[in-house]
Amino acid sequence: MPIDQKLVNCDLCILAYQNYHQAVIWPLDPWYEVLARGGSDRRTLFMRGVHGLAKKAPLKDRSREAMYAGPASVGNLGASNETLDPIITNYLQINPKIPAFTGDGERYLVLETPAYLLQNLRSVKLACYTNVSRETAISTIRDYGAGRDEMVVFEGGTGSVGGSTGASSPMGFVLKRHPEGGTAWDAHIVFRGSRSGSAGRAATQAMNGPFSGPMGNPDWVTDMSSSPVSNATDKAFVGGLGAAGMVHALQLCFPAIVAALREIARSAGEPPTNIHVAGHSLGAALASTLCAALTLTKSASAADAPGKQVRTGALAAWPWDAMQGWFYALPPTGTKEFCFSFLTSGIRTTAPYCDGDMVVECSNSIGTFDTGMGGKFGWVAGSGGYTAGTLEKLPKPAGAASGENPHEIYLIRAAIIHKLGKLNVSGPVRDAQPWGIFDTFRDVLDGRSQNFRGGGAPPSIGTLTRHNLRAVLQNYRFAHHLEIFLGMLGDVVSNKGAYIGKHFASTLLQLKENVELARGLELAPGDSPRVDDITDRVATQVSILCAFQAAKHKYLGLGKAKAEADGSLTLKADDMLGQDFSTRIGLGMLLAAIEKYENTSVADYEKLEVLRLCLDVRLS
Repeated sequence: MPIDQKLVNCDLCILAYQNYHQAVIWPLDPWYEVLARGGSDRRTLFMRGVHGLAKKAPLKDRSREAMYAGPASVGNLGASNETLDPIITNYLQINPKIPAFTGDGERYLVLETPAYLLQNLRSVKLACYTNVSRETAISTIRDYGAGRDEMVVFEGGTGSVGGSTGASSPMGFVLKRHPEGGTAWDAHIVFRGSRSGSAGRAATQAMNGPFSGPMGNPDWVTDMSSSPVSNATDKAFVGGLGAAGMVHALQLCFPAIVAALREIARSAGEPPTNIHVAGHSLGAALASTLCAALTLTKSASAADAPGKQVRTGALAAWPWDAMQGWFYALPPTGTKEFCFSFLTSGIRTTAPYCDGDMVVECSNSIGTFDTGMGGKFGWVAGSGGYTAGTLEKLPKPAGAASGENPHEIYLIRAAIIHKLGKLNVSGPVRDAQPWGIFDTFRDVLDGRSQNFRGGGAPPSIGTLTRHNLRAVLQNYRFAHHLEIFLGMLGDVVSNKGAYIGKHFASTLLQLKENVELARGLELAPGDSPRVDDITDRVATQVSILCAFQAAKHKYLGLGKAKAEADGSLTLKADDMLGQDFSTRIGLGMLLAAIEKYENTSVADYEKLEVLRLCLDVRLS
C-alpha cells in the first residue's frame, strides 16, 4: 500500500531529529540542564570549560575517528561565540538503523524511525565543512551493503544573528528514496527542528538577543530572531524580507545542501520524479525559507543566487518548479509581501499543525477571529510575521493528555494518521512508535512511555531495550565521552560558585575527590573482569557519591565530623533520590561499564539497591 506523502515526510522529520540526538556526545545531559542548580554557577562554569575544550584536539581537528561539531572553533570553522551554549555533537555517531536517546533535564527521549523508511537504506554520507571558507567534503559514515536508498546528512548551524558566529551541528539530510521499489525515485530535503533542555531558559535568553547579542541555546537564538532581514545581501539570497534568524541559518546550511544534492545526483544518474522539502518547527521554517529562496531567486541576475545554483550541472534537469513543501508546525517566516510572493509562485505547500499550537498561531496569517492568538501573541513573542506555507489545522488527537504540547511532532503524526483513516494506513506504519518520552531510565528499558501513543498502539514502546542497549551505548562512545565529562566536572565542583549557601572547604575537597574516583575508576584488573568485581566496584563508588551528597544535604552547616560521628554517611541513596546529581553520575557509570564489558548487563546492576536507584532516578 503506498504511504501518503504527508505521513512519509512527517516521519522523515522525526528521522532528522533522531540523527541529531544520536550525534550528541553526552546523551544523558546534552544541554547541561541536570547541571543547573538555582542560585549557583555550576552550569555556567561547566559550559565555560566546554568552550575551552572545543579549542583543543581532538575536538578541534576532524578525522575519521571523530568528526565533532559545535562552537565554531570545533572543526576549525572560525572563532566561537562563547555566549552560545556549547552543544557538542559527533557526526560519526549518526546511525539511523539503531535508536537514539537523550535526557532533556526533565525526562528521557527515545527515537526510532519507522522501519519502512530504513529497510532499503544502503548508505549514509556526510556533507561537512573543511575550513572557515565553508568548502565542503563528502565522506561515508555508514555502508549497510544492501539497498538502493541513500542519505547525505548536511552540516549547518544556528545562533548566527547580526553577523555573529553560529554553532555547527547536523541540520538535516538529503534522501534518495525509491518509494515503490522500482527505478523511479524521489528526492527529500529534510531539516531538523530546534532542541534544548529548559525551553523557558532558552526562550528567555534568546529574547534578550536584540539587546545584549545572541546568547544561550543556538537553536532558540535562531527561532527568536524573527525580524525581517535588513541588508541587501540577505534580501537577495532569499528573494525578499524573510525572517532574519531563518535566512542566516539557511545561509550556513546552503553550501552543504548543494554538495549533498550533487552527491545524490552523481550516484543516481537520472533526475528524481519528485522533490519534497520538509521540516518541523525550526525545520519547517528552514524548509519554507529554502523553497522560497529556490523559487524567488531563480530569475536573479547573480549566478550564486540559490535558485540559480540548483538549476545548473547535474541538478539542472531536476523538477524544481514542481517541488512540494511539507512544513509541520510552521512558525512565521517573513513579511506579508515576502510570504505572499512565495505562496503565489505556484509551488505546492502543505503546513499541517495541531489546533492550539501557539508557535503556529502567533502568525499574523491566522486571524484573531480564528484563534484569538494571531495579533496578540505575535506581538508578545516579537514575531509580527506571516507564514510562507498553506496552513492545515488538524484536531489534537482525542486521548492526548491535556498537558501534552500540540506543537510536538508525535501528536501531529497521530493527527495525520487519524485524518487518513485506518484503511489508508497499513498496521505496521500506523502502529509504529518513533517518539517515546520516559520518566526514568528503567522506564526506557521497560518500554513504559508517558506520551500519547494513538489508538490501537501497543501499551508500551520497546525501542531501547536491555537487548540492544550495549550497541546503542557503543555507538555513542558513551564511556569515552563520560570520562571527559567527569574530568571537567571535577574542576567545577571545586569552585564555590557551583554551590548554594555556605559550604566548608572539606565539603568541596571530598566531593572533588569522589568525582575523581569515579572518573579514574578501574573496574577490575585484567582483560576480562568478573561480573561480581565490576558490580561491586561500581556499587562502591556510587554508594560513596550518593551517601556523601545525602549527608552534605542533611548536615549542611554541622560539619563533616558530626556526619561521621553519628554514622550519617551510611544514609541510603534514596534520601536524595531525584535531587542529587550523584545518582545521575552513578547511572552514567553503570552505562559506561555495560558498554565496555561484554560480560556485564543491566541485570547485574539490578541486584543491588543503590544501583537500582540509579536506574530509577528522575532527571527533574
